[in-house]
Amino acid sequence: MSALRAGSGFSPRQLLALIRQLPVESRTAAGMRGGEQFRGWGPDRYLAALLVDAVTQNTYAFVSANSTRRPKAPEPVPRPAKTTRKKTGAFAAMVARAKAARTPEEEPHQ
Repeated sequence: MSALRAGSGFSPRQLLALIRQLPVESRTAAGMRGGEQFRGWGPDRYLAALLVDAVTQNTYAFVSANSTRRPKAPEPVPRPAKTTRKKTGAFAAMVARAKAARTPEEEPHQ
């Protein structure tokens, strides 16, 4: 991480270009995507999970069609869940702070 120190010779633009070129499975990219649970999850891992799900669904359909009892449906391969945060713009944040700081006598009358 010596590239992040002042005097390293890298401009902020160069560092951002380097960060954007990191593999999607990297820790930095995982942090940008939503957290540590995304670490190691690239396109190949998602495709493998989809393939396993398709094979288990096919097997389930075959067994269901050829048996007298209905088997338990297969569980999909767990994937990292993206936690969604409510995004607020700078203006919305300023309005929220102003409303929170307003005293009861300053409330507009309706």
